[in-house]
Amino acid sequence: MKCNLCGSKETQFLIGSLKDLITSNKSDDGSLIKCRNCGFVFLENPLKGKDLVDAYQGYYTQKEISKKDLYMGDKRFTYFKDFYSGKYLYKKNLGSLFFKIFTRLIPGLNFLLLKAIRFLPSNLSLKSRQMLDIGCGNGQFLMRAKSIGFKVKGIDFDPVAVKQAVKNDLNAECIELLDIKEDSIYDAITISHVIEHISNPGDYIEKIYNLLKPNGFLYIATPNIESSGFKVFKNFWRGIDYPRHICFFSHKTLKSELEKRGFVKLEIVYDLPQSINITRSSFKLLKKFGTKNYFFYSKLFLKYLLTNPFKLKNHEVVVIKAFKPSKI
Repeated sequence: MKCNLCGSKETQFLIGSLKDLITSNKSDDGSLIKCRNCGFVFLENPLKGKDLVDAYQGYYTQKEISKKDLYMGDKRFTYFKDFYSGKYLYKKNLGSLFFKIFTRLIPGLNFLLLKAIRFLPSNLSLKSRQMLDIGCGNGQFLMRAKSIGFKVKGIDFDPVAVKQAVKNDLNAECIELLDIKEDSIYDAITISHVIEHISNPGDYIEKIYNLLKPNGFLYIATPNIESSGFKVFKNFWRGIDYPRHICFFSHKTLKSELEKRGFVKLEIVYDLPQSINITRSSFKLLKKFGTKNYFFYSKLFLKYLLTNPFKLKNHEVVVIKAFKPSKI
């Protein structure tokens, strides 16, 4: 089969007998194919059109959230409302300095606070601050970005998820990224766990590059096909999410593709909390659909630890921050 990323026909079978373990939707078994040339992995016969849309019925992105009850889509963020509202985040004063010192005294706190807003830089244009979230789902992240002063827009191909976002007065539209006509209009674009849902990721990355203004910021996150979890859990790895996940990157393949499309200042984020969540979900799937032998779980967990899952390249996710060059 031809690789969807580099076009090479040097491909090989990677894993088969994939089933939908997340929703109650019915689908045939699937297989993953790996490109020997670039390392990219893709689904052999991905769903298309209405069949693909139907596969999202009951998916977590359609969950209803209430703007009245929650701040930034999650009530836990109310404790840091002053930080996110801009009182400390983007200002230089004594209170800001104190807060920065405070967040750094507690290990991991500053990282978690910035992670929640996908590390949106404070030096982006304060006049426009136009931000696009690709695959916005129910709009949870749009709430966060809007609350810190960004003029947000979200797009998603799932009409049910978009309806949830619009209900909360968020600017969201059911449209494909490639159908957007404008160029160079956004200061920031985020695409979190979306690139794996599409069959033409190279075209998406090129379109994102064109939509960004010079020095525009990109945040991208996706499951890591070379992770410890995939090697150990295989068909029960949460990152597979068959049949909704169509393609899979490693740190190397995603970084290479971003650089090829023109992005600079690439920084791979050490996102251990996100990696742990996927590992926990994988164990739950194995417990639900696999063996009930707890001795087997113990051996599997030991095997997982021996793969060194704390090493960056073995994380369950690839998270990268990048910029469009200021001068092109």
